[in-house]
Amino acid sequence: MFYFLPLLLAFTSARKFKANPFVAVTIAGALIYPTIQELSKGGGDVSFFGIPVVLMSYTSTVIPIILAVFVMGYIERFFNKVIHESVKNFITPLILLVTVVPLTLIVFGPFGVYAGNGIAAVLLKVFSFSPTLAGALIAMAWQILVIFGIHWGLVPVILNNIAVHGKDHIKPATAPAVFSQAGASIGVMLKTKNKKLKSLAGSTAVSAVFGITEPAVYGVTFV
Repeated sequence: MFYFLPLLLAFTSARKFKANPFVAVTIAGALIYPTIQELSKGGGDVSFFGIPVVLMSYTSTVIPIILAVFVMGYIERFFNKVIHESVKNFITPLILLVTVVPLTLIVFGPFGVYAGNGIAAVLLKVFSFSPTLAGALIAMAWQILVIFGIHWGLVPVILNNIAVHGKDHIKPATAPAVFSQAGASIGVMLKTKNKKLKSLAGSTAVSAVFGITEPAVYGVTFV
């Protein structure tokens, strides 16, 4: 399900930013296209008209597609004003695809990567200074990082700690945030009279207990 998260976010973001949802979903589809994913795993140098492209896996990401759709909305409205009514229905989407997809690969995607890596580096510095303070910061900020997909920058650090040291101090620090989401979902399930929301909250609470909070965040507590 989370593999296709950018598609879902593209559609909902397009409705929020008053952009064409079909073009937005197409852009998201380009980001998670298998060839792009293979290139990101290959580790080779990739460029677009001489501009270096920092490739990453866009599955389960949040920031790149939201930024892409946000910018796309402005570009779309501009060209809809200047292009003649008779041709804008196919010219404008073409322009959007040609401009926004490369812009996302070159700018928005790397921004998400660097943001995640930067936060990971800062937290590691804080851990070396005060593990207690670092744990408190992680617990406080974890769900915010999850919302924007930046938490993936910490995943390699966690896996490396387990592989090298056989243990990790970062993942346990996320427990308060994770179980808080589970508790919030359970609270909604018990209090709401909306049968659909009650069912959704119950299922997301179960997944949150096992550490997967995205359904609770996007389906219950963040709506």
